[in-house]
Amino acid sequence: MGGICRANRIPVERHSVSPGRRRLAAYLVRAGNINWLALAQWEDEGKPINWSSRWNTDYRQEAAALANELLELLCDAESSGG
Repeated sequence: MGGICRANRIPVERHSVSPGRRRLAAYLVRAGNINWLALAQWEDEGKPINWSSRWNTDYRQEAAALANELLELLCDAESSGG
């Protein structure tokens, strides 16, 4: 099944995406968002040398949860052979 990219009229093939790949894509978006938010806050605060307390307060818990999610994704991929 295909379609046409409206911006430049190029035919586009549509492929089904596995649930594992969807989970990985969602993970990467969330990890990128945490990174972007932390970097923006660090820059807004004048790029402090000792920023670990702010990281621990605002971002560490969510980053740890994402790390656990990544481990689950990797284990699921290994157990399913892909």
